[in-house]
Amino acid sequence: MKDRLLAYVFLLLLCYLPSSAQQITPLTDTTSVKIEVKANAIYNSGALIGSYRQQSIDSELTFIKVYNRAHSRIAEVTHERGAATWTIVTPVDQKKMDAPYLSATPLAGLFRYLVLQGYF
Repeated sequence: MKDRLLAYVFLLLLCYLPSSAQQITPLTDTTSVKIEVKANAIYNSGALIGSYRQQSIDSELTFIKVYNRAHSRIAEVTHERGAATWTIVTPVDQKKMDAPYLSATPLAGLFRYLVLQGYF
């Protein structure tokens, strides 16, 4: 019984730890990134690359979950009203980073940043 439980825990850990197949590689060709946001869908050069769900926690904080085409969550993002940056947490590699908040095109700017960083 104890061995089965340990094997189960080990398998669970393997599912949640980053693997070599999940290496994140930033793009070097930035000219090919043309982001469009339609409803909750994210497109790059006309091709669907993912989706997102946005929730306002209150009038001061926005929370966004970003998913790839396979519906795997690739980022959790927050933005405080008036802040100059998005705060991004990426579960696949357990990183926390800031991205510039572009007030003219905030969502497209965020998703472009994630594409350039290799998360889509």
